[in-house]
Amino acid sequence: MRDVIELGYWLFVPARGRGVATRAVESMVAHAFAGGVYRVEAHVRVGNAASERVLERAGFTREGVRRGVLRHEGRRVDATLFSKLVDE
Repeated sequence: MRDVIELGYWLFVPARGRGVATRAVESMVAHAFAGGVYRVEAHVRVGNAASERVLERAGFTREGVRRGVLRHEGRRVDATLFSKLVDE
């Protein structure tokens, strides 16, 4: 079994700004930890402040920037790596 996983999320515009993403992330992380996962990671395109806030509210730690790891609008972009460990 994998003990490190990556999560991702996307919301339709009408659902944004209401805490939906934060609650969904918290629920997914709790489920993963209950199933034996040790670490959950998420990559956020640099400049996507709303998504960064979701992860910060859910207790994730900003680790650093990974260069060219995501595709956005047809090009490679940098992403900030966030993580949360089971014992945090």
